[in-house]
Amino acid sequence: MKNKITIQTKVIALLIMLFVCFDIAVLSAQTFVHPGAMNNQKDLDFVKAKIAAKEQPWLGKYNTVRGIATWNGDGSEKADGQIAYACALVWHYTGEVQFATKAIGILNKWKTFNGYNPVSGQNLLVGGWIGSLLGPAAELMRGYSGWAANDRADVIAMFKRAFYPVLNTMSTWNGNVDLTQIEAMLSIAVFCEDQVEFNLGIQRLKLRNPAYFYMSTDPANSRNYATITTQSWNAANFVNGLTQETCRTGGNYNGNGNDNGHHAQYALCAALHAAEIAWNQGVDVYGENQDRYIAALELLSKQLTTGTMQNTCADNITTKDLFNTFEVGFNHYHNRMKLDLPNTWSLLTTRVRIASDSDWNIFHETLTHDLDGSGPACDVAAPSLTAGQSSISYALGDVASKLTATGTNLLWYTSQQGVGSAVAPTPSTSVAGATTYYVSQTVNGVEGCKASIVVNVLNIFMIPRTTVAPVIDGTIEALWDDNTYSQSFTKEIQPAITNAADLSGTFKAYWDNTYLYVLGDVNDDSKFNDSPESYFDDGIELYIDINNDKAATYAANDVAYNFGWNNGVIVGTTPATGRSTTGITYAVVDKPNGYVFEARIPWATLQVTPVVSQLVGFDFHVNDDDNGTGRDGKLSWAAATDDAWQNPAMFGTAKLGDIILSTSAQHINEMSKIQVYPNPSNGFFNITTMEAVTVKVFDNVGRLVNEFNMNGSYNFGSDYATGLYHVQLINNDGVVKTLKIVKEF
Repeated sequence: MKNKITIQTKVIALLIMLFVCFDIAVLSAQTFVHPGAMNNQKDLDFVKAKIAAKEQPWLGKYNTVRGIATWNGDGSEKADGQIAYACALVWHYTGEVQFATKAIGILNKWKTFNGYNPVSGQNLLVGGWIGSLLGPAAELMRGYSGWAANDRADVIAMFKRAFYPVLNTMSTWNGNVDLTQIEAMLSIAVFCEDQVEFNLGIQRLKLRNPAYFYMSTDPANSRNYATITTQSWNAANFVNGLTQETCRTGGNYNGNGNDNGHHAQYALCAALHAAEIAWNQGVDVYGENQDRYIAALELLSKQLTTGTMQNTCADNITTKDLFNTFEVGFNHYHNRMKLDLPNTWSLLTTRVRIASDSDWNIFHETLTHDLDGSGPACDVAAPSLTAGQSSISYALGDVASKLTATGTNLLWYTSQQGVGSAVAPTPSTSVAGATTYYVSQTVNGVEGCKASIVVNVLNIFMIPRTTVAPVIDGTIEALWDDNTYSQSFTKEIQPAITNAADLSGTFKAYWDNTYLYVLGDVNDDSKFNDSPESYFDDGIELYIDINNDKAATYAANDVAYNFGWNNGVIVGTTPATGRSTTGITYAVVDKPNGYVFEARIPWATLQVTPVVSQLVGFDFHVNDDDNGTGRDGKLSWAAATDDAWQNPAMFGTAKLGDIILSTSAQHINEMSKIQVYPNPSNGFFNITTMEAVTVKVFDNVGRLVNEFNMNGSYNFGSDYATGLYHVQLINNDGVVKTLKIVKEF
């Protein structure tokens, strides 16, 4: 179970996880759009027309930027970046060649820059700041015919030589540093047309987002990032949209108050800029983080507007600092997506657009990204959602219900863009992941704002409840056949597995009030038991995190057991001490080309009293020794790498279901005659019984979807979605009969 691996191996494994495990789209070959960092051509043309028409606020903000473009600077790196970006904007807006020439002159001056030394500490932030200015400036000038090709190539080489080392060295400080690095990585990668660097920035952003912007749906361990832990947030109360630096200590910037108006604004700016760059390149970071970013915009805006921290920090007084960093997010979610952000709108119109500062990577966003100019929200409000309907979770393979909302002439969208449908969608649960749906209402011919509904499909291991205890003898009895909740060892976390006969298998579990029961059915064509440690031979590893908090290190609620093939009754544990094996019984019995593993573990040993619907961190692995020289291969259910022995964050999730399964012949015989027809159902089916019973209908993940009393016949009709159901009949004597019924459509 334990691995002695080098730091180099861990780094390689991390990189593999970054590029393989994450599901957000990345850029494919030769698809860069120019200009396409912070500004795209459509947005540049929009602002150009507003300036020509002398419309506000664009004309006033343009005059400010033009003033910076005519400034000769103070010789600092920051001034170079600010002037180059301002000149590039003015050239695009006016066509005045003098500003193009000045921007190119500054960029060419940087051709000989060799980088930051040391590649650590404050230089990681400075490289991000300067890169976030020079990168977008270079991208705006990329297509300028007056920029010599060899000079442009030298600037590309400079970015790779001088900026990549400092940007690609992840900061372990507060999140604003890492987010600023990521912003610079993406803008420079677009200019350099560097797919590898672009994709690396996207993957870093995916890791940092939950570690900086709190959402209650995130796993607790996602807030731990480098040296930052949950305790580092210093929050009195965690609410959606809280940032890691909202309550940062020592944050009395520009007067009394917390940090959120200072570093938190830098960080929010960097995250939204990164999302904007990705959007311009066809990668939708905005969509994946919609709830997260909107919550951060709305909470921070309310705090800055009201002057209070909304009871998120012990010190309830917010900062006086205010930066021009809200337009980019508002433009996307309101102007593009037609979503309502009332607090952000209030802050923009009462403070940001009137008197706001720009600094470092915080650009003149009212000029560049106030790209609609419309009223505060929508002429027609978004439909209302009932409590708990804005975020819905299903297990993989669950029977989903149609989405619902309250409004007039609803239109449903399965993506952020496209044509709406009057028919509410039923979410698919065939693939794990998060999908955002949108719904609007139309009143008097006017379509309004959209409400969003996030549907999370989780790959949950279902553990049904049983009233009949399985015999722990290593045989697959009828009770196990009744359990349809099977999972497979699917992830190869240590090579090399040659085929299913070499190593494969399935896993099942039951629970009652006393024990957790587990069964492994393993295919293994060559078995050995000759190593001092059982986890180097053939056998099963079982991982349990009772609290399901999935911390990065083992705590009292985390256990790991290993059960060796042909190893008697020895139960190994990890860590090696402090893990009780009291009362654990198991059996491993050979079968042709494999073996069956069966065990029961007392809940008392796990130090928990089980309850229906309880979520438990859970994983199971199987080891393979083909030739007696140690472990040759290993498969898991949940863990992506072989690190679960020291990192519970790798575990998956199991749920204690409330279906009571029983195969007792007495129970079946004592129940009066039951007829079910047709089965499988072609849209409906009938249940008929000769006595009064209570009927409970469960979906395929153990959720109770209906309960009623009947005596006679019941029509299971069109009000049930397609899928597998368990229908439980309970008579007055407490006799239970469970039927498996398939509704095909």
